[in-house]
Amino acid sequence: MWLALLPLLSAFFGENGPLGMYLKTKAQQVQAAAELALQVEKDKLTLSTVMAQAEVQSTQIKLAATSQGFKTFSYCLLTLPILIVCIYPEGGKAVFTNLSLIPSWYAQLYVAVVGVIWGLPIASSAVSGIFSAVQQAWLERQPIKIDKIKALNEKVLADQLRKTLFTQGMTQPQWEAILNAAKAAEQQGE
Repeated sequence: MWLALLPLLSAFFGENGPLGMYLKTKAQQVQAAAELALQVEKDKLTLSTVMAQAEVQSTQIKLAATSQGFKTFSYCLLTLPILIVCIYPEGGKAVFTNLSLIPSWYAQLYVAVVGVIWGLPIASSAVSGIFSAVQQAWLERQPIKIDKIKALNEKVLADQLRKTLFTQGMTQPQWEAILNAAKAAEQQGE
């Protein structure tokens, strides 16, 4: 009697049967969602790399825009009072007595100008090193996210199968067979 039901069960549960087609469609939907998530992560990586490179180039252009003559003139002009104190202390004392009459914004301007003109070009290699380190950390982080997305696919597959096909539960051998079939299909698709 059971042998007579075998063709009927095969037609219903087989690859071309309604249940087989449903499972195949669900697997394709899950695979498409995983591929989309993977492509989104790859696009984020590409975008962040392009943005970091553009930022580095922009900083380099800004630093190169200041001429060497301007740098030298501003340095000499703003450092002259300090040199006078070192060379001629009495005259330097008079200079700084007079400089004490200058508002605090001048002192702040001095620090800002010297810092911008001389600090950034010297620190630019360190800044580009920081950008490179951030970019490298981002690149190293991406495979972890991609593996995480793939790991989530197994959970989605198991949850979908428990909801639809195995409502009473699934044995470990059944799960391993399904998982092996899914992995084999994924490897053939690559």
